[in-house]
Amino acid sequence: MICLFGVAVHEVCLTLMMTSISHPLIFTILLMCDVLENTFCLWSLSRSLNQIKSNKVVPCIETNTSSHQRTTSTTRSSSVYNLVRDFDSSISEQERKGVSLFITATLLQRELIETFVPIQAMGIISMLYNLDVKSNALVSRWTSYNEYHRTIMYMGIDFGVEIVVFVLTIVTLRSIFPDVSAWRVLSGLLKMHFYPMVMCMYAGWYFALLLQSTHLGMDTTFRFSWLECGGKENSTWLGGFDWEC
Repeated sequence: MICLFGVAVHEVCLTLMMTSISHPLIFTILLMCDVLENTFCLWSLSRSLNQIKSNKVVPCIETNTSSHQRTTSTTRSSSVYNLVRDFDSSISEQERKGVSLFITATLLQRELIETFVPIQAMGIISMLYNLDVKSNALVSRWTSYNEYHRTIMYMGIDFGVEIVVFVLTIVTLRSIFPDVSAWRVLSGLLKMHFYPMVMCMYAGWYFALLLQSTHLGMDTTFRFSWLECGGKENSTWLGGFDWEC
């Protein structure tokens, strides 16, 4: 759940960043960083497994002390890279299967969240824009329909890329771990942690939208336009961070 909340907050912030992108090159860089991160994890995992298969392991007698000092399959890091780095031939077959299942669940959960968040973002931003919510600093600054259309287009492209990456991740994991079913892993995660997942997603969006509310008095542009209207009569709040003095 810690990993899920971190990915959810990261993806929500990333989609909100796309609303203020003015050049396609910036959008491409953000998208490629996300894709390359997932590709690097899968490549590192595949390389580690190939090294294990190529190494010759000499059987030895394990003492009780060494078995207690070893990290068990129930105590693991939330970082996929650290799990891949520690995925060597020094652990037992049972522990290796546990780590394999945990790595698969972590990657699939992350891709699932990264696929759903752009859909949620398109729905939330469309609702805020169509309702003309003045207290939201994000949509209140849009002066034309083109800005809204560009934002939805970027999020749609992001959703399409995440779908492709999700499918490629499932195919790659199936080739690396033939005994692990991606559908069964995702079904198990949703069955056991559905309500905590919904609460984490709700908390991530609530926190992000709360920071955009001008009623909190936080001006992320650091212009603080309302200070110029101090003491002036007929000062009008236009919405967002915009004031007419």
